[in-house]
Amino acid sequence: MIIIEKMISIIIPVYNTEKYINECVTSILKQSYKDYEIILVDDGSTDNSPDICNHLAKQYDCVKVIHKKNEGAGIARNRGLSIAKGKYVTFIDSDDYIGSEMLESLLKNIEERNSDLCIGGTVSINLNKQIIHTEKYSTLQIYKNKDEIVNNLIPRIFGSSPKKHDAIKIGNCNNLFKMDIIRRNDLAFESERKVLSEDLIWLINYLMCAKKAIVINSTEYYVRVNQTSMTHRYNPERFKLTIIQYERMEDYIKLLELDDKTIYRLKKQFFINIRECIKQENNCNFLNAYSHIKKMVNNEKLLFIISDYPINQLGYKQKIFLKLLRKKRKIILCLLTKLKII
Repeated sequence: MIIIEKMISIIIPVYNTEKYINECVTSILKQSYKDYEIILVDDGSTDNSPDICNHLAKQYDCVKVIHKKNEGAGIARNRGLSIAKGKYVTFIDSDDYIGSEMLESLLKNIEERNSDLCIGGTVSINLNKQIIHTEKYSTLQIYKNKDEIVNNLIPRIFGSSPKKHDAIKIGNCNNLFKMDIIRRNDLAFESERKVLSEDLIWLINYLMCAKKAIVINSTEYYVRVNQTSMTHRYNPERFKLTIIQYERMEDYIKLLELDDKTIYRLKKQFFINIRECIKQENNCNFLNAYSHIKKMVNNEKLLFIISDYPINQLGYKQKIFLKLLRKKRKIILCLLTKLKII
């Protein structure tokens, strides 16, 4: 395949987002940097998304469309990667949009510093475009060699330290990757139906192949927080996938010979994921929610992970939550879920 120098391939998995695709693509068409291709991967949508994708491809030469059966966003991204012609690649979700200088900012930083990866921040918004949260990195961070990536950057991707929020976001939005690294190492996304976060596993696998990475203070990516999306929908497998992901991350820590501080970062993120597992039980009636939460708090792996964690270093709310887990306070956790306090 011919790789076009300095072109950025933008891969967008599309599944039933007819309300948002046009805004997503329009935000790309308004970019200050113009050398890009847009690859829309229709992942078996059942609404009008396929027709909208086809219309955009007819209207704009830079837009390509792939139609495939539904297999999830990770597999859809792999299909996009298989036809990408850019030297670089970035990923956008079809219900999100980007600021006009995102591509230029990522490309300028990755090229000027001869980096293998550029990571930017995000802005989370609700359906009315009101800002919920901004993930911004205050200063330029340069991880100039393999050792710094493994010992300083990857631990922060596992999660925050017990005492403060200093994590690097899990995800590939507002990130720029090199296609030659992806192809040389046969990197591919796993299905989110088999892992809790295919983004996290992808990012760690990529970083293990990189020699230099940078983090910039750009917040040009807008994440639309949609409670009906796959991320927020009730998933009866979420707890099992959370345990599986923790064990996968443990394997990475052993492989990379990372220290106990990284294990505490992993555990803190694990507790955040457990909170989401319990929080989603608000969608069930009280008896079912109680039954599900009872299974969680009695899980041997969960209890072992909590057993030696420095709970007293956490903030008040986090501390209370973990103590309730440790003491298996099922009814209280269930009530707090129903009251939407968790």
